[in-house]
Amino acid sequence: MEQRFPDLVETRPEILAHHYGEAAIADRAIAYWHLAGKSSAAKSAVREAIAQLRRGLGLLGGLPETLERKQLELDIYVTLTTALMAGKGYADPETVAALERANRLVTETGAIGTPLHFSVLYGLWVSNLNIGATAAALEHATNFLSSAQSQPSSGPLLIGHRILAHSLMHSGDYSAALAHLETAASLHRPDEHRDSAFRYGQDIGVSAFVMLSWALWHHGYPDRSARAADRAVAYSRELGHAHTLAHALGLTGLAAVFARDWRVPGRQPLGHCHQIGHDAKLFRGKRRAGAPKSVDHLVHNQQHAMRIADRPHPLPITRRWDMVRIGHRDGLTNHCRNRVRSLREDLL
Repeated sequence: MEQRFPDLVETRPEILAHHYGEAAIADRAIAYWHLAGKSSAAKSAVREAIAQLRRGLGLLGGLPETLERKQLELDIYVTLTTALMAGKGYADPETVAALERANRLVTETGAIGTPLHFSVLYGLWVSNLNIGATAAALEHATNFLSSAQSQPSSGPLLIGHRILAHSLMHSGDYSAALAHLETAASLHRPDEHRDSAFRYGQDIGVSAFVMLSWALWHHGYPDRSARAADRAVAYSRELGHAHTLAHALGLTGLAAVFARDWRVPGRQPLGHCHQIGHDAKLFRGKRRAGAPKSVDHLVHNQQHAMRIADRPHPLPITRRWDMVRIGHRDGLTNHCRNRVRSLREDLL
């Protein structure tokens, strides 16, 4: 088939995967389902990627139990976790289960210290951070940086400094965080790290500059913070990776909220958040887009915050409290005031 239809290998690998699956040629079908999943993820078609990668995993039972089969399974699971983080969230049960399986496969295949291992370590860190397990996230980040320091490439080291800084900010240590983020930003090599979004969910350089903008703002450097945020957004637009752009717009939008700067040009995340489907990012976009307009917008924003805060949700309670606190400050509805009190009691 590859010889008769060579264009399908790159443009429609799912067709080849389907036909090899129907012919019970499992190894070729799996390889093409994996290729199809990677291709869909590269286009930010994460729902399609998840379905295609699961099709490939479902055929693994047709292969003999060998080290090569486990290595293939690990490779597919790493691609799957990236798609799940983008499509369902960092703390979604499916994402966590895929990370746990990938972590076991790292040990079973002897993949410690490989790029696949660092992808799994990152996933474990970010899932813990997003369920509010700050101490566990800090431990994962410390272990990541320790392992990265023995690597020749700059990518793992950049990520190690960035995620440790992010964990330190959640712990309230902004001084230590700023030093790590400045190091992370200095390690960014656009050409070398261009494909990092497909292993870590979003581009690692964009993430470094986004978090640097937060740390700089909290240190009293609003102008430098704005420049770091603008650099993150500009580079994410250049990359054309939808989840990276949503990540940049959502988090730099929060930096603008810190500064009460509601109309920063070029940082309007609404359309991209709808595409990615993350409630938290969508709330940030609505909060920023609607903030100065009217009471009706404020009430709408509060109601969206309430829906997030009132139901079981993977966001840590500190973030849910902050969302409601913003609505309380600007709208002062009774329900919002009550939710602030309730969530604050849970925090204390």
